[in-house]
Order: sequence, then C-alpha cells, then structure tokens
Amino acid sequence: FSCPACAVPRRRGRAEVTRRLGFCGPRKNPTMSSTTITSLTVYPVKSCGGIGVVSATLTETGLRWDRAWMVVEAREARVSKRNGRSKPNSANYPSGFVSQRLDPQLARVTCELPATVLDPRWDGTRNTVDVKSSDAANHEESADLCLTLRYRPNPDRDEPGGKIPPQMSDLKIPLLTEKPLPRRHVRVWDWVGTAGDEGDDAAEWFSAILGKRVRLVRWLGHGALPVAVGQSARGTGMAFPGKVAVAVARTVAGTGALGAGFLTRRTVARMTSQNGGSIANSVDTKKTTEKDSKKSKIWRGARDVSIRALGAVMCTSGMSWVERQVVKRFDSGYLGNDSFLLPARATEKRYAPHACACFSDGFPILLANASSLDALNETLQTQGSPQIPMNRFRPNVVVGGTATETTAWAEDTWGRLLIGGNKPHGDPRPGISVELVKPCSRCAMTTVNQQDPATKIPSVTDEPLRTLASKRNGATCGFDRVDWNETPFFAWNAVSDPSRVGEEIRVGDDVRVAERRTFREKK
Repeated sequence: FSCPACAVPRRRGRAEVTRRLGFCGPRKNPTMSSTTITSLTVYPVKSCGGIGVVSATLTETGLRWDRAWMVVEAREARVSKRNGRSKPNSANYPSGFVSQRLDPQLARVTCELPATVLDPRWDGTRNTVDVKSSDAANHEESADLCLTLRYRPNPDRDEPGGKIPPQMSDLKIPLLTEKPLPRRHVRVWDWVGTAGDEGDDAAEWFSAILGKRVRLVRWLGHGALPVAVGQSARGTGMAFPGKVAVAVARTVAGTGALGAGFLTRRTVARMTSQNGGSIANSVDTKKTTEKDSKKSKIWRGARDVSIRALGAVMCTSGMSWVERQVVKRFDSGYLGNDSFLLPARATEKRYAPHACACFSDGFPILLANASSLDALNETLQTQGSPQIPMNRFRPNVVVGGTATETTAWAEDTWGRLLIGGNKPHGDPRPGISVELVKPCSRCAMTTVNQQDPATKIPSVTDEPLRTLASKRNGATCGFDRVDWNETPFFAWNAVSDPSRVGEEIRVGDDVRVAERRTFREKK
C-alpha cells in the first residue's frame, strides 16, 4: 500500500489511522517552489457582483466586506386564523436567503465601495485614511461612506431601449447608520440567526428587480465589517429595562458592600460567644496583662476587618455577575464572544471546528487555481462549448503561476498554504497559514452568465456543470464519500489562521505549499 500524495509505502495500520484524520499523512514541503495570488475578490452582497481588490483584510469570518449583506425573503407578520390579529415573525419562520440559484437576475446587481473604506487601514470612522488634497474623487468618497448598488438593465425585460426604471436607480446603503437597524430572523441553510434590516427603500429596490417581495439585511456579528460599522448597525445604547436592572444591581452591590461586613461579623460573634455574651465580653472576662490586652485588641480588629471585607467582596461579586448578564442581554455595545446580541455562525465542525462564517454558503474563504480553470476551458473547447471566466465560481482568492505545484487540479493535494512572508523576495512579514479543509461542491449557479444572465432558472444540465459532473466528480477526484460520487467539484473551501486576524493579504503575495495531503472524508 502506498500513499497517493507522496508515493511512499505505508503500513496498512497507519493508513487507517490517517484516514480517520481526513488526510493521509501531511508532510512538510520546505523546498517547494512558490506561486502567487493573481486576484482577490470580495462580494459585499451575497449572490451579487464582486469587487476586485489589491489587498484584503482577514477577519474572523473571512475577508473584510465579503458576504456582509444578503437578500432574504420578506416574511411579514402572520395573521392568526383564530382572532385575526397579526403576529410578528417568530423563530419558526425565519427569512430564507435568496440567491442566483433561483433568481439569476441578482447577477445584474453590481457593488461599489469607496476606495477609502477598501483601504485596510480604515477602521470604520470617517477620515481615518489620509486623503491627498489633489484627488477630489477621493475626497468625495471619504464624505460619502456608502455601499452603492447599481442595476445593469436587461433589454429583453426592462423598459424599451434598456432604460433603467426609476425604482432601479442606484441604491446607496450607508455604512455608518444613524440608528440601530431593526432585527430580522434569517436563515442560511441550516443556520438561523438575527440580522439587521436595511429598510423599505432597499427592499423595494430589490423587489422590483426580482419581481417578488424581498428584504436586504446586514451581518451584525464579528468579522465581515469593521467594528465601528457593525456597532452602528447594532446600536450603542442600552434598552430602558437594562438600564433599570443595572441601576438596581449597582445599588444593591453598594449597600450590600457596606452592610454585608457588619452582618457577617455579628453572625460570627454570635457563633463564638460564650454564655450568651459577645466576643468582646468573653475576652474582657479573661485575666490578662496589659500587654496581652493590646494584642487581643489588634487581633480582634484584624479579624473584624477581614470578615467585613470578605462579606463585601462576596456581595459585590454576586451583583457584578448579575450586571454582566444584564449587559449581555440589553447592551448593544457589548462585544464579548458570549454576547446575546452578536450572532455567530460556525462552520462544519468535522472540517473546521474553530472557524466561523457570516453569509457565505459554508466557509470563510473560497480558493481557486487558475490552471484548473484553463484545463476546464480546454475540455469545454474540445466539446464545442464556449469558455467561461473565473467569476462563474465566485472565488475570493485565485492563485496561479508557472511553478510545478500550480498545475491543473494540483489543489487537490494541498493541505496548508503559506501566503506572504517570503523574505528572499523582500517580504519581511511572517507567512499567513491558510488551510484547505473541504472541496467545494458546485451547483447550478455556475451556469449563470454573470455579465448577461438569462431570466430562466439555471439548470444542472448546462455547462460547465455538465462537464464537471463527468470529469470532476467525487469518484474521479478520489474523495472517499459515497454521496459525493456524482457531485461536481471546483475550488476549495479554506480557513485562515485565527491568530492572524486583522492582517492583510495582497495580490502578488507568494503562496507556498507548506503541507500536502490526500483528502479523505472525515468520519
């Protein structure tokens, strides 16, 4: 028996052990030649157009600005059949996400962000990044901190001549909101959580495009957005019930700290008194010298202070715990990991147990190999089908180069990559570790032309999905999972090192294969 990744004979017992780990013996490759990042793309609104960037900041949920907004169904208040009263949207009826799988017209929506906010140095406050006085355009961008959504009309469906209808003019979403956004219960596949509703104007704009009632929501948890942008959407004020509860907790803590010591001391005195007397009387009845009396007074004083301090600490600690729970529940400015107001969406634990995502389909980062797209296009061309661009697969990171490890489908053997940190090439930064955790299965969305989408619902029998299903399914790729045998795959889901949150990756960064492996489904 030999490992397909390294062709090194292995004993059967070790192979079975490594199979359970999901890969066959990761081995370091310190001498591997490097390739580079050829493009970086973020998709601010799920299933809408992407923005090509030269650098991107890593966050807890992937790249900053990626899938931070999402279009969802407009599930309004339900009317009770019993009494005719309307009931608010409940946890049993979350608003499901809308994507190009059923609504390909979303591909006609392009996204724009000011260059100021795309700068990794921008922290969510105005005028954070210095703007040159000679560049008037940048001055306008810094003053107008908005996500701009623009619709590219369809001449076959829209007004004659392709004129944009009035309701489909540019939509501007302020990044820093004046008031907290209303909460809406949303769903992304199996995950259910809360998001911020962007209002009726955005809802009407998208509803006119899709021909059905939808809403636009914003991510409110960690990652995806700068802290100041997310906090403005959540709000920084505390609800009135929370303020009352905190005031009561602090009052009880203050008075309790004063009274707890006296009560504790009196209780101890009663327990240790003799013949119904106090501690002081029992001590005074003893016949001691003047020197022993002074020592007794010092001892009693120290004991009383320690007992009172212990009672005060216990009371204050208890009320502090109560206050923390109230803050988690009511204070929108609380940013702890255990906050009730911060949604969190974990990835599949058997692939990435400690990673999180926001509105992406499943994982923080999608990485693709440019050579694999070239190989796919060659196959399509031989079959008489037109070639396709990389935007059909909507990756965040595309790598390429002339090195041996960037040949077509070489990513199937990559386990862990190091991005940047190539000191011989003049990059003093330590390399950022990115682990490829699961191959990305593809759906009918890859058949949607991102420049000119059709109005019909995408079909799984269209290209490139038909070719991928025959040439790149789970069986031909060697992925050890029965229900993947006919599933098409292209690109890989990846997670970055959580300790490197806040750092940036750039187009042109060296990419080195630190570890190789052969993927096996984790049991």
